[in-house]
Amino acid sequence: MKEVAITLPKLGESVADATLTTWLVQEGEEVTKDQILCEVGTDKVETELPSEFNGIVVNLLCNEGDVINVGEPLLVIKTNDEIAAQLPVDQVLAAQEIKEQSQTKSSSPKIEPTGLSVKGDVVPRELTDEVGFLSPVVRKMVVANAIAPADLVKIKGSGANGRIAKKDIEAFLSAERQKMKKPSRRNLQLVEGDEVKALSRTRQIIAQKMQEASQWIPHVTTFVDIDVSALMQERENQKQQFIEQHQTKLTYTHYMMYFVVEALKQFPALNSWMNDDEWIIKKDINLAFAIAVSEEKLIVPNIKAAQNFSFIDLVKAVNSISEKAKLNQLKADDLQHSTFTVSNTGIFGSMMGTPIISAPQVAIIAFGEILRKPVVQIQNGQEQIVASNVMTASISYDHRVIDGKLASQFLKYLKDSIESFGLTN
Repeated sequence: MKEVAITLPKLGESVADATLTTWLVQEGEEVTKDQILCEVGTDKVETELPSEFNGIVVNLLCNEGDVINVGEPLLVIKTNDEIAAQLPVDQVLAAQEIKEQSQTKSSSPKIEPTGLSVKGDVVPRELTDEVGFLSPVVRKMVVANAIAPADLVKIKGSGANGRIAKKDIEAFLSAERQKMKKPSRRNLQLVEGDEVKALSRTRQIIAQKMQEASQWIPHVTTFVDIDVSALMQERENQKQQFIEQHQTKLTYTHYMMYFVVEALKQFPALNSWMNDDEWIIKKDINLAFAIAVSEEKLIVPNIKAAQNFSFIDLVKAVNSISEKAKLNQLKADDLQHSTFTVSNTGIFGSMMGTPIISAPQVAIIAFGEILRKPVVQIQNGQEQIVASNVMTASISYDHRVIDGKLASQFLKYLKDSIESFGLTN
């Protein structure tokens, strides 16, 4: 039988860790494929983790309440299943390392360490007493990044039995980089009545992602005013009938998302990812949209392959996933692999904005509030100023791959589609 480490899977694009809320199995228990092993939770979603195998639970590596990083082992299962033979080598090695660590800790007499070599480079042997077992990957990272012994012993291991894991080294290196860029906490004056609030976990993640995006993505924002008078009349004519026929509401956001999908079909370069020096034009439009569940909680799920949806199907999909978000019933897949994002800040009274791109996407669009404005129109060959319902759309884009011409063409196509919709339907 093969012992396999079951690790915490990725639960969302902005989720780095999760809290183990409940164990549903015990050591020595036989488990079957798809049996729920445990429940984990983040600020965005509660998730049940099923077993991929039939087997026996060898070790539970975490306690309820522990915060586990994505990719870290949760438990070890012994299995005969053929699928285990297809697993990545490091998933099997992790289980072996965990078992070796457990045996080493329980054995008496203590064996003198002999040093940790990595292709000729050596982590000083005197450190092995203090830092414990280091996997080959971790050893390589220590040497490659020239982590000083004094710093290595300060790293708190989050792996089994306190082992320093790859994630711990990455976190240490990330923190060191942030020290170089992030200003130190200021000694600000506080007076009676000031309220000091700690950021929630969700807000911390958002802050980190937005800071990284603004630092690494060269943002440019382009604007366009759209006369939505005809569209408003069309919605007014259809909304009650739509409810009666489809048992769901019809909003301006539905129209905007539909028109964005149609525009992305014409300008697929905007439906893409940047991965370092790779530009990936995506086949499917996984359309993300922001949902403010509360003042502290913003969720951005997405509709998979939205290019295949009819208008009615898109409306139903948006309403369904919005309801799940409010009930905290979203799955991890609902939050992953977005290719383009729509934000409707107009519902909160914003006229326009300069939204920040969510990496690895290359663009995001925001729709402002619909306002009554004077617009010049040609009637009977004469210019006339009339009062119209106008909405401002703003698209932020990654200037490494998207230039102003393409963004402007996209907005022009979107504007023309929306302004003529009510006249042609």
